[in-house]
Amino acid sequence: MLVLFESRLKGIIIFFIIIMLIISLHYVYISVKMKDAGSLFSPAENNLLRGQIYDRDGRILAGNYIVYTVFIDPYIITDAKKVANLLAPFSIYDAKNLESKINENKKRRYLVIAEKIDEETLKKILNLKIKGVYYKKDFYREYTLDDAAACFLGFVDKYNKGLEGIEYYWDNHLSKGENYSIKLTIDSFIQYVIYDEVSKKAISEEADWAFGLVSDSSTGQILAVANWPSFSPYTYSTVPSSKRKNRALLNTFEPGSTFKVFIASALLNEDKIDLNERFFCPGYYSVTENIKIKDLSSHGYVNLEEILQYSCNTGIITSAQRLSNKELYQYFRNFNFGNRTGLDYPAEPEGILKELKKWTKMTKAIINIGQEIGVSAVQMISAFNAIVNGGNYFEPYLTFSQSSGYSSEKVKKPVLVRKVLKPETSQVMKELLVDALKGNSTGKSAFTDVTTVGGKTGTAQVPYSNGKGYDPSQIYTSFIGFFDVNGKSYTVYLGFMNPKKAGYGGTVAAPVFKNIVEKIYPYMVNKEKKSIIIDENSILNENVNENLQKIYERAEKRLISPDIIPDFTGLTLKESIYLASRLGIKLKLSGSGFVYWQSIPPGASLRKGMIIEIRLKF
Repeated sequence: MLVLFESRLKGIIIFFIIIMLIISLHYVYISVKMKDAGSLFSPAENNLLRGQIYDRDGRILAGNYIVYTVFIDPYIITDAKKVANLLAPFSIYDAKNLESKINENKKRRYLVIAEKIDEETLKKILNLKIKGVYYKKDFYREYTLDDAAACFLGFVDKYNKGLEGIEYYWDNHLSKGENYSIKLTIDSFIQYVIYDEVSKKAISEEADWAFGLVSDSSTGQILAVANWPSFSPYTYSTVPSSKRKNRALLNTFEPGSTFKVFIASALLNEDKIDLNERFFCPGYYSVTENIKIKDLSSHGYVNLEEILQYSCNTGIITSAQRLSNKELYQYFRNFNFGNRTGLDYPAEPEGILKELKKWTKMTKAIINIGQEIGVSAVQMISAFNAIVNGGNYFEPYLTFSQSSGYSSEKVKKPVLVRKVLKPETSQVMKELLVDALKGNSTGKSAFTDVTTVGGKTGTAQVPYSNGKGYDPSQIYTSFIGFFDVNGKSYTVYLGFMNPKKAGYGGTVAAPVFKNIVEKIYPYMVNKEKKSIIIDENSILNENVNENLQKIYERAEKRLISPDIIPDFTGLTLKESIYLASRLGIKLKLSGSGFVYWQSIPPGASLRKGMIIEIRLKF
């Protein structure tokens, strides 16, 4: 009997130990869930924040945005219906569903009711004084240009780890903390204008894809990288990889007739052609008796200027025969075709350039019109830079500087790789490219009189994926050109794959170049007169009377066009309100000090009465 009693006693003791253990574990679970509940103004931990990505002028491209998650303990809520009605306006559920969720999660004791809300919304929830409501602070990656730069910048996962693009390339640096940031060579205004123009044309032409690049010809800095189609970095997981691809930097393709500018440059640089010489074009070039390369029409006798104007295949192939295979190949190498450029971006392609020993008679002919060679857009724009900048090939780059902790900013300097052309060759080529947009040329729709412009159109066949012949249902149209700002040249390269309507570089890509130049030229002229730099200390220390006298002067300088959203960053509240009133738009304001963020990027099309949110801080 005693043995039986001791056995039961042990059983009861073990039972109570198990119960206590379960209760303890449950409270540990609840405490973990509620660990972030605390003061509304609890400081953010720097080691949880990712370094920010800025454009060349200090505007945020990818930054940290503090958001809040609100959750409740359903177990301690006695009136589910009342609480559901109070919280529903802020919740991811409507009142009826929230009431059901509260009742269903009594045992679980943890229910998220709102995610990624701002501090103002959180205050409204806490002011309801509902028992059992908690919150935690999260750090959300915010991309100010959204889809206009997503293919290029990339994105982060829920753990703030970079997955693609710039976010991936600089992940080791950015993930060290908020003081480990980078500044890109990108200009936000130019980036948005390029994206807007390229995407509008791609949509209207029903193209498969399109891209646009802008480069500073004298340094190799990339000012804009635009892709269409694009996506929102906030919903990247729902988008197929084909829509996320950065074709402007990663695709390889046959360039077509834009490649003729490099042949012309080589001929001039080697003194193998006279500008007054004429070559006869019967409408085709005979490689052999059975193989002919066609032209759009019979051009008759044409000189080098007319070869570029009319994009004459026969003229450029005939004149190029004066260069040996070795000479031509060496110029392609000097222009860096067939090699990576060294761009600071992941997975840059090499392109395709046959070894010299594998060249055939067909290669010697067809490579002059941009076939049997594969290039990337970065290779094209970097090589073209050398044609218009005096003959210097600069390594292209995207990162202007990087900040490491609290040390001084590390600024990257332009890298001159080699001298490709003589300065006089470059000058003659610029004049020929200007003429290539005049008269009845293929590039006439790219011409604008706002500044000096020049360039070359391209319309290329697209090879089958197996490399055997060309697909008659596919076509690649492009335009590469330059425009001058106060004597300094900038290069623009545009490409459209398989446009369904217009079908030629002169009718698809060329007019986009014109629109881009006419939008960004006034901005760049204004910017060069006085750089847009946010210098809060100097502004705050100005004499009050002088500041009042000049209050609208800075705002006036942001007026590029009545149809374009201006750049508000760096302006005061009064300046911003004045600028908005001039343009007939409304502002939604938050914060105080100077504008550091705007909801609609500069360069976007403006509609009267539209509302733009701006954020200010000191």
